[in-house]
Amino acid sequence: MVNHRPPMSKPNRILLILDLNGVLVHVANKLDLPLGFKADTFILGKAIIRRPFCDDFLKFCFERFYVGVWSSRKKLNLVRLLDFIMPERRYQLAFCWDQSHCTTTELHTVDNIDKPVMLKELVKLWDKDDPNLPWERKEYNESNTVMLDDSLYKALFNSAHTAIFPTSYDFQNENDNSLRPGGDIRMYLEGLATSKNVQKYIEQHHFGQQALTESDPSWPHYLQLINSRLHAPSDAGL
Repeated sequence: MVNHRPPMSKPNRILLILDLNGVLVHVANKLDLPLGFKADTFILGKAIIRRPFCDDFLKFCFERFYVGVWSSRKKLNLVRLLDFIMPERRYQLAFCWDQSHCTTTELHTVDNIDKPVMLKELVKLWDKDDPNLPWERKEYNESNTVMLDDSLYKALFNSAHTAIFPTSYDFQNENDNSLRPGGDIRMYLEGLATSKNVQKYIEQHHFGQQALTESDPSWPHYLQLINSRLHAPSDAGL
């Protein structure tokens, strides 16, 4: 876990779990940058481009939500990304998890055979798998937790309607304004922040990419994970 100093008193707010790459920044290979393009910084050989209106969006998030970060990146990479994205606010995070808290599977993603599928299982937060989490077990649940991630498969084992999946940020989209006041992500979260039940709100207000279901072309691929868990041997008798 990345060292941070969460607020002494926990606000009575919805827990918002932010992803980084594809949501707040674009992490790109140097060779993918157009000739003459200047990245905002470089971290471990990767170009980092901050999404427009990122700082104002983070200010909004910390004012309206209880904010945590969960990334599938390695700890060192995550620490450096946070130092760039939110050097001061990172110390206000409720928690910050890297890939060591993800469920790593033997299946690769649909578009990259070298990239293993890593899942972000919200039950780990709700059950307080890490004793350092600043809440009681079951204090957070489907009704007051939302994950903001651009990768559908990472929520495969989570309860329905506990995540929203915006389209991945691409630095080459010069007209991107999703994080600004009036932008689609910002406006959606403004509505969600006042809701009494996250799960019901998301179910009734569709946004972004739709969660993985049988109608998705990649469903047969990821169904392998579901079947493997269903048929996994039980350790109840151990």
